[in-house]
Amino acid sequence: MQVELETLEGLERKLTIGLPAAQIQGEVDQRLQRAAANVRMDGFRPGKVPMRVVRQRYGDGIRQEVLADLVQKSFQEVIEEKKIRPAGAPSVLRDDEEGSDVARFVCTFEIMPQVELPDFSKLKLEKPVCPITDADLEVMIGQLRERRPDWSPVDREAADGDQVKADFEGRIDGEAFPGGTGEGIEFVIGAGTMLPDFEAGAKGAKAGEEKVIPVSFPEDYQAKELAGKTAEFTIKIVEVAEKALPEVNADFFKAWGVDTDDLETFHAEVRDTMQQEVARVAGDKLKVQVLDRLLEHTEVPVPESLLTAEIKRQTQQAHQHDHDHDHEHCDDPTHNHGAEEAVDPEVRAAAEKRVRTGLILMELVQSRGLKADPARVRARIEQMARSYGQPEQIVNWYYSDEKRLAEVESAVLEEQVVELVVEGASVTEQTISYEELVGAAAISG
Repeated sequence: MQVELETLEGLERKLTIGLPAAQIQGEVDQRLQRAAANVRMDGFRPGKVPMRVVRQRYGDGIRQEVLADLVQKSFQEVIEEKKIRPAGAPSVLRDDEEGSDVARFVCTFEIMPQVELPDFSKLKLEKPVCPITDADLEVMIGQLRERRPDWSPVDREAADGDQVKADFEGRIDGEAFPGGTGEGIEFVIGAGTMLPDFEAGAKGAKAGEEKVIPVSFPEDYQAKELAGKTAEFTIKIVEVAEKALPEVNADFFKAWGVDTDDLETFHAEVRDTMQQEVARVAGDKLKVQVLDRLLEHTEVPVPESLLTAEIKRQTQQAHQHDHDHDHEHCDDPTHNHGAEEAVDPEVRAAAEKRVRTGLILMELVQSRGLKADPARVRARIEQMARSYGQPEQIVNWYYSDEKRLAEVESAVLEEQVVELVVEGASVTEQTISYEELVGAAAISG
């Protein structure tokens, strides 16, 4: 085997592999012999098909297999011997010289870039610090009461904030349409769960009242056959109820999953949940800072092959998302499914950032010999499993599948990398309120 390695522009390399004709023919002959022993052909006994017939029928295909295998094997041997890290599979072209007894193959590929990690002490980070005050706790209790209201029927006209129960039937041009009827449907006026015209029509009505109202569907309505159209709804108000906030008692505690009749115990549970959310959000914000600072202080040339693969991945995700929401274009004869689309500059920039970040994290993991801490992986899986009825089964479900387990290990390893950088960085604490850090939707119900 003859090999010649050349450095091209940037990260690109060219490896020329020369395979002697005798080596190729020897391997072809061996495979033909093995094939002949198993070939079945009409007119011949098994294993007795003449070699010239086997060669005539299978020779070209086997030769192509041999060439592909020898090139792949030779390429692998060279990169291992020279300690080269390819960024992707090589592009292979045959380039024989006329009359030569050597088959030449040119393998063009990119190598992984050298990543020079920065001095962590030069990275300036702001760590969010969020003490949970008694006032924060009271606000959260108020929000929890708002999310579990009691509804009391009233004998008056429906107003904003009231819950209405209604039966209805809609028609367009006198014809009923799918999804246009309902019975005993409950909605809160002003909550936006129904179309604006529908909620406005129910406002001011009393229980037992029946009325006909026009309802316009927006142009971007999800059901395309209704988008932009106006329907006529006949609605009958079954009940109007006003909201009353629940008492903070044992029943309320139980509704939020806390089995106690003690207010202080409930407060402690809520505060603990708030602190967990603070830790999660603050950790996410710090991680974003770490990654941004690493990108700012690290020069990383991006292999075009990795960038192309990432753009393809993002584009496929976007197309899948579009297809899930609207697949009507699939039947459009004017839609060119085969045309290559220009890459959006924002998509390319996002892909490049993701690739650069991945290369930096990979270098950190490899240079520091980091591995996901098994105890932390176990703890994370057990934490995720707690919200299920049979957590042991969920834990086993993760550990029974290498791919699922690898996803958790990757997340834990990323946390360890961030912690490593934070330990060496210049960190200042930034006190921030609970509302600013977490927002109003800290506990979902």
